[in-house]
Amino acid sequence: MRWSRGFSLIEVLLALGLTLAAGVAVTRGLGAGVRATATFSERAAAAATIVETVERLDAEAHRSAAIFTPARDVLGNSNCDSGGGCREVDFFTRDARNVARFRAYRFDAAAQTLQAYDYDDRTANGATNVRASGTPLTRIETFSAVRTPISKVAIPMLGGYTPRDIEVPLGYPDVVGGNAIVVVSAGNAALTLKHDLLTRFAPTGFGVIVATFTPGPATTPASAPSPPANATTGIVRNYVASTAWLIGPCVNVPPVTPGCGASDDVSRVREQNGADVGPGGTLVAPLGSQIVAAGICGASTSIFGAHDPTGAQFAKVVAGGATEYWTIGGDGSYVAPSGALALDKPGDPNPFATIVRNGPGWSYLTTYQLWC
Repeated sequence: MRWSRGFSLIEVLLALGLTLAAGVAVTRGLGAGVRATATFSERAAAAATIVETVERLDAEAHRSAAIFTPARDVLGNSNCDSGGGCREVDFFTRDARNVARFRAYRFDAAAQTLQAYDYDDRTANGATNVRASGTPLTRIETFSAVRTPISKVAIPMLGGYTPRDIEVPLGYPDVVGGNAIVVVSAGNAALTLKHDLLTRFAPTGFGVIVATFTPGPATTPASAPSPPANATTGIVRNYVASTAWLIGPCVNVPPVTPGCGASDDVSRVREQNGADVGPGGTLVAPLGSQIVAAGICGASTSIFGAHDPTGAQFAKVVAGGATEYWTIGGDGSYVAPSGALALDKPGDPNPFATIVRNGPGWSYLTTYQLWC
């Protein structure tokens, strides 16, 4: 008869101990993996909040006529520190009916949130009719906005050229359009981002024309078409639009309207006026242009739309006692008008036909000026 040996009690206890130790190690490993995954997800969510914050501010900038950091925030508190860092950044624009729109983003350090506010007007006492807009952005531990003139920004691609600062008063305290940059910085433990905010309509103060090409194989040149007899190589110059506006209860209403009479200033004092910067482009002036040679640019110039009998469109430029007709756009070639020119009327296809719009309570006029 054959006997088989079993396990002793000591062997069984030893095996159970080893199994328990292995189980504890595996459990700890799984727990560490779960915690690492949770930590990664938390950091990813925190980083996404910062990205969303910067993207939202950038979108606001692209549809605004002015970005500014007011002396006092929408709650009436001092907004900026001695170094120029501000807890709130504001945006100004006008809708299709020429109604002013203000939006502010205010940082609450204690709550670590960035709350959007809408308001209707700015006076010497600050924002009026302020109301919160939407839910606040959370998980923001640091935030600042610093307004910087473009002349103070180092731009390597300009090769040492310093752009000129352009400021456009818009008729409200603290609200100035132009080409200044507002640098915003938002951050938390997961991510910190800095971003330059610039309005879509900001005039640059300079123009750069770059052309690149790859030469093809040498061929026998074909006969080039003869250019027009009056075509010359021109000088490219920039222009920018400027819209002067007037709003108020007594604008474009009958004089008999209550509060709008000659001796009644109750409503008249509520009128506001200002100017916004609009889109620009390029013109081509002839060589030897008196206006370019004199270096007359900016507010001293006026541009009007005109066309010759052939239908060609031109810009009539008046500055410093000189009047010239410049080509609109093109490849850098200047073609002089053929025959007498007639000025375009508002609404004509020529972009320099002055645009005038009026309605009850509002009026605005868009004109064009040169920028060198």
